[in-house]
Amino acid sequence: MEKITYDIQFTVPAFLGDAEQQSAWRTPPFKALIQHWWRVAVAQEHGYDWCKIRESEGKLFGHAWLDNGSWAMRSRVRIKLDQQKAGELLSWQQSPSNQRITHPEVKDRNTGKLRPMAPETYLAYGPLHFRDGLAHNTPAIKANEKNQLTLVYPKQDQATFLQVMQLVHWFGALGGRSRNAWGSVCLQSDAITKSYDLQKIKSITRPLADCLQLDWPHAIGSDEHGLLIWQTPEWENWQLVIKDLAITKINFRTALAFPNARPGGFENRHLLAYPVTNHSINSWGNTGRLANQIRFKVAKTANNKFVGIIVHLPCGLPKEMAQTLRNPPPINQQIEIWQKIHHSLKKQAEPHLTRISQ
Repeated sequence: MEKITYDIQFTVPAFLGDAEQQSAWRTPPFKALIQHWWRVAVAQEHGYDWCKIRESEGKLFGHAWLDNGSWAMRSRVRIKLDQQKAGELLSWQQSPSNQRITHPEVKDRNTGKLRPMAPETYLAYGPLHFRDGLAHNTPAIKANEKNQLTLVYPKQDQATFLQVMQLVHWFGALGGRSRNAWGSVCLQSDAITKSYDLQKIKSITRPLADCLQLDWPHAIGSDEHGLLIWQTPEWENWQLVIKDLAITKINFRTALAFPNARPGGFENRHLLAYPVTNHSINSWGNTGRLANQIRFKVAKTANNKFVGIIVHLPCGLPKEMAQTLRNPPPINQQIEIWQKIHHSLKKQAEPHLTRISQ
């Protein structure tokens, strides 16, 4: 067995819930994050075959279901946190008025005018709410809070786990609203490369059209311009990065407008994530769930500033959801939708995004 210890730190607050939905440092979310990037790291060597990947995952991380449940085994991967203390962040002041953002589809019910909002509220709707400033439902883990994570794994898997933890450092976030950058985590050890290694990243990428043939996230996408990874400008604090990411999300979502016709049917914006406020699909109702494929991360730079990372792990519309639609979007339509989103990321004036692959 190999053993390696990482110094870990959250760059923004993290919403990690325990059995009582109280925030605390816990190992299960870290294990889930590691397993997610492990699947991405090994997908190519398994021919992107989900059944083969699932079997290998069970034999490594433990299972009780292989071979019709006639045998089981404990996880060969062990994770330990140096501290498992509760979260202590109860509230923080909402963004000042000069840092508020507006959503062109969110207007004040009384005046009909655009209603400014704190960017934190937009990206963390649910865990956060307004009450005497910006507060949240349960204590969160503070930004910049540190811990140590020890990882033990079989020696023959060392190369894979070094790659996995590198991906966690570059792109990983965990906990509530982690796809919107909350719970962004950075790692420190001699095994971690702080700057992006494009060759290592390209080893886990696939063209957009190929990614959409499968309905689960298995690779970072690419197109004729390179990797589907963008970066915001550098800022002095994480709150300003969250503002950039909130504006970015509003821009690319509203790039796909909702027509007035065919209420209750599938529209292009539904492919980005579901549910959508005030725009339900009849056959999906309130129970349908489609996770956002474009993920945000707040990372620290070498000069202790903060940047936002935007990465697209494309995958097709799940078959069980597509089958309920009268006119499910074919792959060509899904490609066109995502190309329009990528174009909107390229042309937006604020924040000006750069492609990491360029």
